[in-house]
Amino acid sequence: MLIQGTLLLFFGLLGVGLVLLLHELLLCPVRPGRGERLEAVLRLSGDAPGLEQTLRGLLWLRESGRVRMAILLVDEGLTPEARETAELLCVKEGLRIVSGDAMCN
Repeated sequence: MLIQGTLLLFFGLLGVGLVLLLHELLLCPVRPGRGERLEAVLRLSGDAPGLEQTLRGLLWLRESGRVRMAILLVDEGLTPEARETAELLCVKEGLRIVSGDAMCN
């Protein structure tokens, strides 16, 4: 009876571990290897209505530890209002925004 209980506990924990591992791999299947660096370049133009939501998602990935990456915002013709929003988000989150002219395509 004790052996059955121990085996049940062992396989139950093993199953939970496998589910958690699979969840982690499916949630973020891309991870940089040794000598590699992952960068998210968010190219913005117009009024960029999804800017804040997209940036929050990238920040969540980074802050949760799922992906270590740098985040760079590139202004490729933002409206003045959208540029101001992007600059405020950059200051708040410690990010950079650069002009599209400063980037190589």
